Amino acid sequence: MSIPAISHGPQMILRLASQYVDKTKFRAFLNDMAVVPDNLEAAFAAIGMSLDPTAAEGQQLDICGSLVGVSRTLPNGDVLADAKYRVLVMVKIARNSCKGTAPELLAALRYIFSNPDIELDDSGGMAMHAQINRSLTSDEKSAVAIASGDSLTPGGILPRPSGVRLVLSERSSVNFFCFSDVSAPGTPLIAGGIGFSDIATPTGTWAGVITI
Repeated sequence: MSIPAISHGPQMILRLASQYVDKTKFRAFLNDMAVVPDNLEAAFAAIGMSLDPTAAEGQQLDICGSLVGVSRTLPNGDVLADAKYRVLVMVKIARNSCKGTAPELLAALRYIFSNPDIELDDSGGMAMHAQINRSLTSDEKSAVAIASGDSLTPGGILPRPSGVRLVLSERSSVNFFCFSDVSAPGTPLIAGGIGFSDIATPTGTWAGVITI
């Protein structure tokens, strides 16, 4: 998450009364005066970025985790590296702000996996299915499988309605099964996909299912 910086010199000049607009020395004076607030702006932006869980590292990431209530050290004594801990922090942020409605859960999953291409449906039988249209990293799979304090089952850390099972499915970024475009036979509907096998190519791989 980037924080847009404000360049104060041009902002000052935009607010000049008309009789001062063409005063070169006064404009130069304002630009010189803007150096201090510009430096403060850069410092505040750096502080904000250091506490952004998508970019924070080391101690800064530990601070992010402490703010949302999740530790780098698991109950079994394992200490997570930054990549895996970052996913866990993002999961906890999503869990803390999600009430369990379908739109909120979908938004939370898109935030956790930094991927807008996720679909969520009600599978019935107190279960929901989230389809993630990319492969999950090993760090992501490990982090989302961690049990929460209020749920001893793997994946309890993930946001979801109470008592509802969540099934995640992932797909490879290439060579996944996909039907072809009706208007262009042989061309997959989604780039990177392949269909049923023939002499030249194998069948596309099916999505991998991760039951949480």
